[in-house]
Amino acid sequence: MEYELIFYSKCSTAVKGLALLEANGIKPKIINYFNDRLSHADLKSLAQKVGSVKAIIREKTAKELGVSLEQDDDALLSAIADEPKLLQRPILIKGDKAIVGRPIEEMLKLI
Repeated sequence: MEYELIFYSKCSTAVKGLALLEANGIKPKIINYFNDRLSHADLKSLAQKVGSVKAIIREKTAKELGVSLEQDDDALLSAIADEPKLLQRPILIKGDKAIVGRPIEEMLKLI
């Protein structure tokens, strides 16, 4: 089964995560979500694979942008769709499962 990686090249954690995967023989399909924006439906599916919407949102960035984490899931997903820097990264996807790579070693649980 193919791996996909939610990735942003200007994020040092994402870059280190990709290097870790490659060192373990995994060459994931890269999803650069700043270039190829994820839709509300894509983000909802991703959140389901990870386990929750709050798991895929960058809390510090949300606070900086005035996005309340007390909103319902649909409102949070819409906020992420509108402002991609709210999306946590890296996120490794394999089939119907995904894991946030914070710390990056967490991604090895899907291998």
